[in-house]
Amino acid sequence: MKRLIAFAIAAAAFAAAVALPSHDAGGRAAAAAPTPVPLSVRIKEKQALIAATRRKLEASQGQLHNARYKVMTIAQLLDATNASITRVDGDLTQLHGTIDMTEKRLRVRRTQLAAVQSSLDLHRLALDYRLVDVYEFGPTTYLEALLDSSSFVDFIQRWDYIHYIMKADGDLIAVINKDESAYQRVVGALEQTENELNAQQLAQQRDREQLGALADERQQLLTVAQAQRDVVAQQVYELENVTAAEEARLQALIVEKQRE
Repeated sequence: MKRLIAFAIAAAAFAAAVALPSHDAGGRAAAAAPTPVPLSVRIKEKQALIAATRRKLEASQGQLHNARYKVMTIAQLLDATNASITRVDGDLTQLHGTIDMTEKRLRVRRTQLAAVQSSLDLHRLALDYRLVDVYEFGPTTYLEALLDSSSFVDFIQRWDYIHYIMKADGDLIAVINKDESAYQRVVGALEQTENELNAQQLAQQRDREQLGALADERQQLLTVAQAQRDVVAQQVYELENVTAAEEARLQALIVEKQRE
């Protein structure tokens, strides 16, 4: 009952206020209050705003998808480049080990070559002595030595001795030629091995430098792409929040309209 009385009093006061125009201090009538926007219009406006926001959200979501795909693609390329760098580094490490081993073998070969060179020098010196003997006494010395034989047995012995000397000279020349040929082959093989290893090392180092530069470039691209993705993701987040807030306001207007 009390509530009904209070409601009646309030309604009477509202009716009196509407019926009698209010006056200001100078006795003039106050301006009329602005006409409120109908709920139906506000609902349509809110729906249009939400639709526009959703279109922006869908566009931003598409941009976010593209940005994420770009980041993934660049990351995969960077991973592939880093894998190539790891492989080249492994090849370089293995090549360094091969070079070290080859250097040790080269040192051994050079020691052997020094020994062969020394042997060649000794052979040449011995041959020089034999040639000097032949030059000083001449080939007639052998014939005179044979003719001066006291007997046939002495002749045979002298012939065998001379034949032995001549054969020794020929063998010595053959040994010198053989050692010299072996020396040339060893030197050629060592130089070829050393040149090939140096060429491989230079090629691997160039590949490593190029891959390093490519990795740096792709890392920079990845950093930029990630920054762009984060910006678009923030836009999507903000539009989602705006959409959710506007949908909540729209739902409130619909409820208010239903109450009317």
